[in-house]
Amino acid sequence: MWALLKLTDDVEPIATQLAAEADEAIREAVASMVRVTEAGARTSLGVTLAIDRERTVQLAAIEQFKKDAKEPVPEMIALLEQVAAQPSQAFRCYSCGTANSAERDSCLQCNVVTAKPSEEARELLGKLRSQKLLAAHLSAHTITDRLEKIAAAFEVRSRAEIVAEAFRAGLI
Repeated sequence: MWALLKLTDDVEPIATQLAAEADEAIREAVASMVRVTEAGARTSLGVTLAIDRERTVQLAAIEQFKKDAKEPVPEMIALLEQVAAQPSQAFRCYSCGTANSAERDSCLQCNVVTAKPSEEARELLGKLRSQKLLAAHLSAHTITDRLEKIAAAFEVRSRAEIVAEAFRAGLI
């Protein structure tokens, strides 16, 4: 796989063809080896891999987005929001082959831990949104300070709790 994608002059058509393969391992390899963004914007291949039905493929695509995401682009944020909103999928452990329910974040048989694509997408969204705030000429210290003050006012500890409390208070 590596040789095929690294030694060809025109990666896009080969990667697109491989991304349509039935074998999850092939799609995961493609997701981990090819660029899924172009100038900060998602590619059609990136979209295909990010919304794949298999957890490992989605996670590999999100890892590539993390590497490539230098500044937030609206279409990238929209794709990550779509992935974050997707319900978790059942998965087969890559280590022992055991089928696991969607709610699990580790294998029932061998306890190998795996992330959930929706959680990884939410984490990346948080980072991208923070970068967007930083781009608005606010220092990281200022943002952290303001978030801490808001959290204290709501008597909560996390950003998610801030949003939930602001929603309950009718502020959003």
